[in-house]
This record gives sequence, C-alpha cells and structure tokens, in this order.
Amino acid sequence: MLYYPSFRDHLRSLDTHSLHWYSVRDGEEKALFDSLSTLLSPIKATGINNVRAIWTSIPRGPEPSDEELQEAVDYEEADSKEEALKDWLEWNREPEHFYEVAVACPEDGFHLIAVQHRFVLQYCDEDYKWKQEPEYTWDLVPFLQTLVDVATQSMERVRKGTYDEWVRRNLPMRHRFGLIVRKDLWKALGYSDKEARDGLSEGEALAFAKAVDGGMASEESIHRLESMSAGLFFKACGIGYRAVGNHEYGVRLSADTDRGLYKRNADMRDGGLLDLPEDDPAAFETWCTSRSYMGDHPWEVCMGGNSTHVSMYPEKDEKGWFFHLAGDFRRMEVVRFHLALTKAGFPVAVYNAQKLKRAVLGEDKVGIVPEGIYPWRCDHYFPGEDMLDFMNLHQEQEDNALFMSKVKFFDPGPLELE
Repeated sequence: MLYYPSFRDHLRSLDTHSLHWYSVRDGEEKALFDSLSTLLSPIKATGINNVRAIWTSIPRGPEPSDEELQEAVDYEEADSKEEALKDWLEWNREPEHFYEVAVACPEDGFHLIAVQHRFVLQYCDEDYKWKQEPEYTWDLVPFLQTLVDVATQSMERVRKGTYDEWVRRNLPMRHRFGLIVRKDLWKALGYSDKEARDGLSEGEALAFAKAVDGGMASEESIHRLESMSAGLFFKACGIGYRAVGNHEYGVRLSADTDRGLYKRNADMRDGGLLDLPEDDPAAFETWCTSRSYMGDHPWEVCMGGNSTHVSMYPEKDEKGWFFHLAGDFRRMEVVRFHLALTKAGFPVAVYNAQKLKRAVLGEDKVGIVPEGIYPWRCDHYFPGEDMLDFMNLHQEQEDNALFMSKVKFFDPGPLELE
C-alpha cells in the first residue's frame, strides 16, 4: 500500500490529465478495479451514474530516509537535509489523510473511479472500441491496490457498525460542508473594505442597498423610456464605465466618445450594433427585434468568462424601454453602473438585486464545500439557502481559530446500504 505522500503524487498526476490517458486495460489493473467495485457493492448507489462512495484514510508512513533527504539537497530542493526534513514534515503534517473513494457504473459501458469527488480512472466493456491509445502507460497497480486496501478497511468498519461514528469523529473539516456569514468571514480573515466588497466602499454598498429596498432596481417599480437608440445605449455604457473607473478587470477609459468606450470595453462581438446609426430609434428597434445578432454578445458590456462578465440588456415591454444589469460575480461594476445610471435618470433593473444587496452588505452566507469539489455553482448542496459564493477550506482558514469558530459545519450523514 502507498503511504499518502506517494498516493497524493499519483492522484495529482491522474487528476491533471485526460481520463483517456489513464484507462485501465491489462488483467491485473482490471482485476483490482473489479475488486474495488465488488467491495463497495453493498453501498446504496446514487445518481444517474450509480455512484457508490465511502470515506477511507491513508497513513503518512515513515519519515524520508537519509538518502532521500540527501537527494532533495542534490536536486536543490533544499539547502540541507535538516531543511528538507522540515519541509517534508510541514507538507505532511497530519498522521493520516482522508480520501473519499467512489466507483460509478453508468449504463453506457463505462466504469469509473473517483477520488476526492473527481473521476481519475476508467475502463470500458470489452465491446467498446478505443479510438486512440493512451499517451501514457504508467503502472496503475500500486494506486489501485492502495484503493482496494483502504476500502477494505472502511468496509470492515461498516461490517462492525463503527464506520459512521469513525467518520463523524475523525473526518477533517476541510472535507465537510459548512456555512459562514459573509461579515464573519471578512472579520476573521482581516479583509479591508476594498477586499471585502470587491472594491466598493461601505457608502456605495449602503446606497445600493437603499436603492434596492426602495424599488429602484426592480423591473416592476422603475420607470420607462419612450425610445431607445444605439447612441443612448452607448451613452449609458459610458456613464457606467466612468463610474467604474480604470480597474483590474480591464475597464479602459482611453476613448473620447461613449461609442469608443463601448468598443474598448465590451466583448467585441457586437453583432452589428456598432454599425447602427446612433440617433435612429427605429433602426435600433428593428435590429433588436430581428435578433440578427444572435450568437454574438452585444450586451456584454464588461468582458469576462461565462459567469464573470457584466451584461446590460435594453429591454422593451408594454410600458417602454429600460436596462437590465446582470453580473453576480462582478459586483463592484454592477453596483457602480446602477448607482451612476440611476442618478443620471435611466431606469435600471438588476438581476438578483436582493442577493447582490446582501452580499455587498455582508449579510448573506458563503458556502463551504469539501476539498475536491470546485467551489462554483454549488447551490444544490445547500437546499433552502439563497447563496452566491462558495469556497474550499485551505490551511490559512483551518489555522484561523476565529474563522473556524464562525463556521457552521455539517456532520456527514450515515452511510446508506442497499
């Protein structure tokens, strides 16, 4: 069996590369894979992939030998053997590491192994024809044998009826779900106002909260404009950009016109918006109605990824035109756009306005998800909560007594058997 320093290195290599590069093929590897599946078969399968999961632990093992410490010095990883040992003990401070091991058997011929919530190995039924050979053919036997060994130990605890209590007492907090009030997180981690509110001042946060509570960000409450044109849209963008100012995300003010600012800061896939006459509401409405820009991003006024951009949509209903701002994860830009545009007399609704208000005031909760789960769009793990942000625990937070005292951690539930 591998000790966890070596197991962790194997896991990192597997997790870094494509599944197709790490496919179980030969008899010994497949036999170990099947042994693991058989071991976990008494566990109740969940989800469309028929996942069976169990917590295991792997010991740290002995300290590095004198030869291994000298090797670290020779490779200039440390200046001395004493330093190399100190580094090793810091990196491997715990006597054991916990790993959730899971097997999955979807109904499409694939068989999968996941460790720490991420699929790392697979094989397919014999009638599946591989289209390419794996790029690497590393020996997977030690890794698979370790999974079988530790799963055997955990299933023995299940058989004896001690597994659930063992997990409840010993599972580190970084592997649990939890909740912390955002203000408590700010205080415990010593965030400044700028860090806490993504660059917003407390005054801006309070002004936005007042606007939201007063109906100034709600589609149902705001007034309407009689008409909309490309020029008016560019004007609104310019007001927003100047309110944001030069910023790390890339808002650039090096243009002389509102249209120029839009061209500098928006997504660039304008779908023909930049070609419209600026003072022709009819042309703008015809272009909007035709949806000829579908596939482009004319309303992405601050560039970003799928969830990290700011959009400002001109919308029309039976009462007239208004703007709709969206950008859950660009709160500084959304708040400053809204405050400046509202002050200038534009009707602006904000998507998820109540959520954003609570976030900039620090009144909402941040979800903590176990190590291995990417902290993004994790709402489904917290039914009944209305949340924007999630995080994993790192050493900095685990060593912070104030932070840990403010988190409400959830005990893992009992293991369900078939």
